[in-house]
Amino acid sequence: MANYKTPGVYIEEISTLPASIAPVATAIPAFIGYTEDHTRNKESVLNKPVRILSMLEYTEIFGGPFTEEFSAKLTGSSTKLEDTSIEISQKTAPYSLYYHLRMYFENGGGPCYIVSIGTYASKASDASIDKALLIGGLDAVSKEDEVTLLAIPEAIKLEEADRKDVYDAMLTQCYLLQDRFSIFDVITDSKKTVKENGDHFRDSNIGTDYLKYGAAYYPPLKTTINYYYKDDEVEIKDIRTGGVFTGDSKLSNILNGSMASATITIIDNDTIGGDVFKINGKTITEGVDFHKDATDKNITAANLLTAIVNLKDTSYLATIADNEITLTAVLSGEASNLIKIECSRGGGGGGTSLSGATLKGGVDGVPGIAATGTITINDYTLINTDSFEVNGQTVTIDTGITPVTDNNNAAEVVLIAIQTLGDGDYVATRAANVITITAASVGVAGNAITLSYTDGGTGVSSTVSGATLSDGKDAIVGVTATGTITITDYLKFSEATFNINDKLITIGDDFTDTTNTKAATYLLSKIEALSDPKYTATRSGAVITITAATEGTIGNSIALAYNEGGATISGTSFKGGVNADKSLYNLITKEIKKNYVELYPCAAIAGIYARVDKDRGVWKAPANVSVNMVKDPSIAITKEEQENLNVDSTSGKSINAIRKFAGKGVIVWGARTLAGNDNEWRYIPVRRLFIFIEESVKKATEFVVFEPNDAKTWLRTKAMIENFLITLWKDGALTGAKPEHAFYVKIGLGQTMTSLDILEGRMNIEIGLAAVRPAEFIVLKFSHKLQVS
Repeated sequence: MANYKTPGVYIEEISTLPASIAPVATAIPAFIGYTEDHTRNKESVLNKPVRILSMLEYTEIFGGPFTEEFSAKLTGSSTKLEDTSIEISQKTAPYSLYYHLRMYFENGGGPCYIVSIGTYASKASDASIDKALLIGGLDAVSKEDEVTLLAIPEAIKLEEADRKDVYDAMLTQCYLLQDRFSIFDVITDSKKTVKENGDHFRDSNIGTDYLKYGAAYYPPLKTTINYYYKDDEVEIKDIRTGGVFTGDSKLSNILNGSMASATITIIDNDTIGGDVFKINGKTITEGVDFHKDATDKNITAANLLTAIVNLKDTSYLATIADNEITLTAVLSGEASNLIKIECSRGGGGGGTSLSGATLKGGVDGVPGIAATGTITINDYTLINTDSFEVNGQTVTIDTGITPVTDNNNAAEVVLIAIQTLGDGDYVATRAANVITITAASVGVAGNAITLSYTDGGTGVSSTVSGATLSDGKDAIVGVTATGTITITDYLKFSEATFNINDKLITIGDDFTDTTNTKAATYLLSKIEALSDPKYTATRSGAVITITAATEGTIGNSIALAYNEGGATISGTSFKGGVNADKSLYNLITKEIKKNYVELYPCAAIAGIYARVDKDRGVWKAPANVSVNMVKDPSIAITKEEQENLNVDSTSGKSINAIRKFAGKGVIVWGARTLAGNDNEWRYIPVRRLFIFIEESVKKATEFVVFEPNDAKTWLRTKAMIENFLITLWKDGALTGAKPEHAFYVKIGLGQTMTSLDILEGRMNIEIGLAAVRPAEFIVLKFSHKLQVS
C-alpha cells in the first residue's frame, strides 16, 4: 500500500474481476518431409519449423513438387492418330509432401508448420527417405509451442522397422509435451485383406505406449490431383510402323517438332589429310579450307568447325563436342532432313564420321487457321423478333426500334447488335448481306463457338452456316534439320575431303594440329568459309553440327558427305527433323493426366480436424465428414471389414476407416484413438478437448506462480477456471444440465492441499470434466404394440 505523506487526492484502482483464460489453438499441424527448396529471404530454413498460411507461401519458400518421370510408348500399324495406341509408364519417387499440403489446405486446413529435412534427388531412382532426418525434424518441432498436431506423410515410405521408430517417437513427444496429437497412416498392401493390413499395422508399425495421443487412418485415397511433369522430360518411344520420333525424343518434340541434324566425327588425324566435306552443296577440303592437328582429333574437329562456320550457310548451325561436330538445321521440320552432307576420302582413310548423308529431323511447319461461320440475311421483311445466338449470347432484332430497309441494312443492324455483346472470343464483320464470325485465335478451339438462328414467328429471314464455327486448325511448328561431322582421328584428318550441300572441302597437308577438336575447328572454319545460306555450322569438341537455315523437310535435302580419311559423317543427309503434331501431343497429355496422385490420408485428416474445429469445436468428432479432392478410397471397405479395424480386443489399437457411401461420397467413418479399449481416452474429440483445456488453463495460470498461496489467490484462480469452463459448457463441449453437473474445480487447504503442501510451495488444483462423447453406435429398437382401439 502506498505511504501517503503529502496532502492531496490520490487514486487507487481495485481489481474485482478474475483474470480470463484465452483458448489456445487446437489444429496447428507440423508437417515434416522433403521439399524442392528451403530458402526464405535468401537464408536457408533447413530443419527449421516455418509457419505458413497457404500453398502460395509454401511454394515461395519450399518450391513445388518433384518432377515425375513419365514415358510414353507409341504403338500402331501407322502414324495415323486413329491407329496409335499409347502406353504410359512412370518411375515414382517417395516425395509427396507438396501434394499432402494441397490436400491439407483443400480440406479446410489453416496455419501450419513445415520442416524441410532436405531437397529432392535429381532422379526418382536416386530418391530415398532418411529416418534419422525425419526424427531430426521431429526434434526441431518439439521447440514450437503452438503446434498441436504431428503428421509425417513420407514416413510411410520407410522400411518397416524405421517407420515404427518414427511413429513411436511421435507418440513419445506427444506424451512428454502433453500439448499435441499424432495422425498416422496405415501401410496398405493390395494383395492383403483389410484385416491383414490392420493386423500388420498393429503388430509391426506401432508400439504399446502413449496410444491415447494418436489416431490411425486407412486406406490411401485416390485424389483428383495430377502429377507434375515437364514436357521436355517425358520420354517418347515411338515404335509405330513408320514412327518418326526416334532416339531421345521428348514430349516437347511432339508439340514443337524437332530439327534435323547430322554429325561429322574426326576419327583419325593421320588419315584425314585431304578429306573433302560437302555440306548443303558447299565444299570444305582439309589442307585448303582448314588444317588438321598433328595429334589431337578434337583440335582437327575445331578447325573443321571453323571451316563450316566460314561457309556462312544459314540453313543450319554447327556445334562441337570434343572430336564430333553436330550440324543442326536452323528451322524445324521434315524439310530440314533434305540438307545433304558428304565426306570424300583424301587418301589417308578414316578419322571422321558423319551423322548421315543429309541433314535429318526437319519437320514442316503449317500455319493455323481461325474458325469461321456466317449469318446470311435473305429476307429483311421477316427479321422482326428474330434471334441470333453467338457463343452463348443472344441478340433479338426489334425493327420497331431500329427500322430496316433492305437485306444489307438488316445485316448491318444484326452486326452492330453482335458487336455490342463485346465477346473477345471472336470478331464479326459484314460484306453485303453476309455477316462473318471469325474466331479471335487460330486453332481448333474456335470450332467450339456456337452459332444459331431462331425465327421470331414471322417467317424465316436468315440462315447460318452451321451450329458452330468450323474449319479452325491448329498451327504445326516446323522443325529444322541437322547433321553432324565428328573428327574421330586427327592423324588421318589431312587426307579427308567433305561434300556439304554439293560444295567440296579438301583438308590437305596445311592442317598440322594435334587433336580431334582442332581438326573439327579447322573443318568448321572451312564449312563457314563456304558461306552457304542454307545451313549454319557449329562445333563442340571434335563434332561439327550442320543445322539447316530453314525449318521443315527442305533442310533434310542438304547433303553431307565425307571421303573416309580421318572423319566420318552420320549419314548422307541431315536426319531427325520431325513436324510438330499437336493432336498427338494432346492425346499423350490426356493419357498422362489419367494418372492421379494416390496419397495416404494423414494430411487430409489434419485439414479435416482444422475444418471441424473451426465449424463446430474441438469437442466435435472429426468423423461423418466428407474428404475433398478425392475420387475414391484405394480400397472399398465393407461394414464387416471395418469391424476388425474399429475394435481390436487384443491390443485395443483402433484404426479409423475412410469409406465411400452411395449418395454421400467419401466419408471419414471413425473417431477413435489408438487406445480403443480405454473408456477414458477412446475417442479423438475427448483426448483433444482435454489437451485444449489443459494447455489453455496451464498458460493462463502462469501468472499465479509466486503469488501468495492463500485463500484470496485460490478464489481468483478458481473463478478464472470456472468462468472458462462455463463458456465451454454453454458452447456444448461439456455435458450436464447445469454447470455443476458438467465440471468441478477444487482448490484450497483441506480440499486439495495439506499444510505440508503449502510449506513446500505447492498449489494443487483439481479439475473434473464431463466431456461430451460422440454417439458412435445408433441403435433403433422397434417392437409391436397391441391394438387398443
